[in-house]
Amino acid sequence: MNNDLYKNIKFSDEHALNWAKNVDKYIKNTKLMASKEEILPDLRIEKTMLQSISKLDANENNTSIIWATGFRYNFDWIDLNITDENNHPIQNRGVTNHSGLYFMGLQWMYSSKSAQFIGVSEDAKYIVEEIEKKI
Repeated sequence: MNNDLYKNIKFSDEHALNWAKNVDKYIKNTKLMASKEEILPDLRIEKTMLQSISKLDANENNTSIIWATGFRYNFDWIDLNITDENNHPIQNRGVTNHSGLYFMGLQWMYSSKSAQFIGVSEDAKYIVEEIEKKI
């Protein structure tokens, strides 16, 4: 297991910043009408705030959100029956049949943008509402 969470988040932030700069460049070059907005750096993530874990015990009182990226699903490290025959998580809008286990950022989890930063907030809002119903 690599302990490279900070490096991955930093890479993702830099990619998003470069994407925004390219959009601004395209708007300028094509003379599109668009509001001018300043791109501000995200100062919320500091290296000292992050801690990677390699195992999760479903019997413990877990209070963390797990963020993972990759090219294909692999949930072998979760000792629960959570996947279908294609190794896709069995879920509905991120909610599973296992108490306290939720998914975020899956391809087409709810919509085409579920796996993108632009759509994650809508899915997160739904999951938070589902969690609040159980509290």
